Amino acid sequence: GLAVRLFRLQGLLRTLREDPPAVIIVHDALLIAPVLHYRSGSRVVFDAREFFPKQFENSFIWRILVGSGMHRLMREALPQCDAVTTVSDGLRDGYRQLASIDPLVVHNVAERVAPALKRREARPLDAPLRLVYHGGVNTNRGLNNLIEALQPLEGRAELDLYLVGPRRLVRRLKRRARRAANVTVCEPVAFAGIHTMLTAYDVGLSFFQDRTFNLRHAMPSKFFEYLQAGLAVVVGPSPDMVGVVRGYDCGVVA
Repeated sequence: GLAVRLFRLQGLLRTLREDPPAVIIVHDALLIAPVLHYRSGSRVVFDAREFFPKQFENSFIWRILVGSGMHRLMREALPQCDAVTTVSDGLRDGYRQLASIDPLVVHNVAERVAPALKRREARPLDAPLRLVYHGGVNTNRGLNNLIEALQPLEGRAELDLYLVGPRRLVRRLKRRARRAANVTVCEPVAFAGIHTMLTAYDVGLSFFQDRTFNLRHAMPSKFFEYLQAGLAVVVGPSPDMVGVVRGYDCGVVA
């Protein structure tokens, strides 16, 4: 994996020297330093989709070996960028304090789908609510807790989980879901099919426990994908999502 990254970095630096683009948009924190060094007059935009100095703050090893270096890298590199974007007000405030910059907030709003594709079949009012969660799996997100919360609601609510990520974590959640008759771990769908899949549900879960800085200020694409598909949303103590839910009355805050 490291060899592949170094090979790609060599190709990137060769392009910057031989045919520098007008604008470079950087998504990877580890690429920002070489891009700034070799940009040859190109404008650089850093897309900070999370607060990188606390990316894996739950890991003691990461904090000791990487965290302080990432903190210094962001503090020194970001003021050299022509623009910085991030996905929530909370993450923007974190970067403001870190590097005295003013990032532009760009939400991960899904592409709008024509209203004709949003129609859903009516179901009896006493039918169980259909809930959905889709996205990546990691130990921080507390997906076990979502399963446990739904288990006592058998007959009243059903939850489908569409998960991607490490196979061992997905298998662990599948084993846990088997003990709940109203929870199913489904095969993930292609990105282009997410909207069609979501329209079969009533409620989307975008619930993260307040465990880390990045989870606290998360503004994930799934949140907007649920809304664009016409679903209500359930969120936890995430102030940026809470502001949208309460401002537009489009779900509930737990």
